[in-house]
Amino acid sequence: RGLLHGDTSGTGSQVLTKWKLRLADLIALQSAYLRVYIDSFGALYNSQLNKYIPLAFPPSFTVHSKQQWRQYSQSLEPVYTSLRNWMFTEAGCLIDFGPYLPLVAFPEARRIIQATAKRRILIDVGANGFFASPKYLLDSYIPYLPFTHAIMIEPEPHFSATIPKSYSDRYNITFQQIYAEVATGSDTDMLKLIPMLVNKDDFVVLKFDVDPNRYAYGPTMEWGFLFSIMQNPSIAQLLDEVYIELHFNFPTLYWDHYHSNWEALDCIRYLRSQGVIVHAWP
Repeated sequence: RGLLHGDTSGTGSQVLTKWKLRLADLIALQSAYLRVYIDSFGALYNSQLNKYIPLAFPPSFTVHSKQQWRQYSQSLEPVYTSLRNWMFTEAGCLIDFGPYLPLVAFPEARRIIQATAKRRILIDVGANGFFASPKYLLDSYIPYLPFTHAIMIEPEPHFSATIPKSYSDRYNITFQQIYAEVATGSDTDMLKLIPMLVNKDDFVVLKFDVDPNRYAYGPTMEWGFLFSIMQNPSIAQLLDEVYIELHFNFPTLYWDHYHSNWEALDCIRYLRSQGVIVHAWP
């Protein structure tokens, strides 16, 4: 998948190389391996995690979400204690945007979304260039049910110039060159902006990964953002699926933040227990 990631001649369905491979084939293969892993080692890991590291820091507020997807929230990829994904845990790869099981991978959920959603929208807050998370997330849904729209939020002005024509032709892609804010009441406040971008008839996937400007130190906004959307039903019920990076004190990554590793782990675990389709990113 990594070798074909940079090809821009198609959007995952174009046959490439003399072996006639498509990017979508590699995505589907990775997904198949991940499903086997979830049902075997992942299931064992989850049982041991729940037994030996019980929830100690569950949020103290009512969590709102789209309850129609509740039955899938415990069938996603495991949440590791490091909150890094499968490739970090099993292969030592620090950053990999591929190994996730999206909601549309479940046939019944896919059928409902295809039949009822007017638009299928990816909102990527902290896009960091098209070939980073935006392309990986767009590609990850191709074998199942592709997005129709993508909204990329990123302050860097070079972003829009990096979108290949094959992608801009297939998807309705918009780029908002803004610094994301939370609970400020400004025009770039995500709590104010998201309800302006989508509505209840859309299938909405939100990725939120906003890093500190320079130093991995101190408070970070995603904790307040997650708190604000999950206690606000008018926003939470617009979101079908969430990918979020939580920052915490993690010396391995040179992170010196206020929250603990255990708090971050329990946050994702608790949200899933309440029916939220949430992935620990990346």
